[in-house]
Order: sequence, then structure tokens, then C-alpha cells
Amino acid sequence: MASTGTMSDYLANATLDHSMGDAAYTAPAQVYLALCSTAVTASMTGGSITEMSEHGNHSSGYARVILAKGSFGNATSRNKDYAADIDFGEQVTTGDIDLVSWAIVDHADVGSGNVLFYGTFDPTPQTVSNGVTVKVLSGNLDIGIKTDLG
Repeated sequence: MASTGTMSDYLANATLDHSMGDAAYTAPAQVYLALCSTAVTASMTGGSITEMSEHGNHSSGYARVILAKGSFGNATSRNKDYAADIDFGEQVTTGDIDLVSWAIVDHADVGSGNVLFYGTFDPTPQTVSNGVTVKVLSGNLDIGIKTDLG
């Protein structure tokens, strides 16, 4: 359902500053998955992404979901896979909503925080209709760090 996520500009800059001793980076206490109806890009924040609840056809049932600590497991080859189902519950809509992308953010509230990683759905879009329970199944969300820009 989801592609491998890419690190945001915010997290890349924080990691570089931390690694070079210029500024300490403190990992967030919790991270959350956000579902988006428009493409997320590297420079976006938790306030500039367009989430499912902000779509004109959405009524209720959406909230960012906490990603449980330890569910990503240890990094291997610069990648981490989420090893649990992520359940957004039943969605109430007045029409179909096409989900294009996702973001891992550091704040629970829609419209807040920083994007840490982002990616697209595969295939794109994933359509959500009224009464559908939205889930990202175990193993379908992974994040990575690219090291060659080739």
C-alpha cells in the first residue's frame, strides 16, 4: 500500500546539524502517521500537508495514528519496516477521497508539527469511501535514507 518513505528537509537538516555538533536534535516522544489527499514534498511541514480530514468529502473518523515505539525494529541497509497494522478506523465521508501520500510527523494534531518522512501510496491513489475502515497492513510502511544522489 505504501512506498518507501524519504527523509524530509526538516529531519535531514536537523540530522546534519546534530552530526556536526552544531545543534542537538532530540527525538520526538511519539511519532504519528498522517494520510494525505495531495502529494507531500520534502519541504512541507505538518501544517502545510493536506490530510484526509481536510478534504471536502470528509465528515469524521480521521485522526493521526501513533506509530508504536519498537514496531519499526532496527535499521537494516538504511531502511526500517513497520511491523504492525496501522488502523485509522472507519471513515465517514460524503464522497470518495483519494489518498495520494502519507507522512510521519512529530505531533498528534492535524495541522501541526514537522514532517519527518513522507512517501506515496502504491498504487496511487488509494480511494476511501464512506464506511471504509482504513488500515496500513504490517510490512507495508517502510522508511529509508538514500546515500547516493547519482
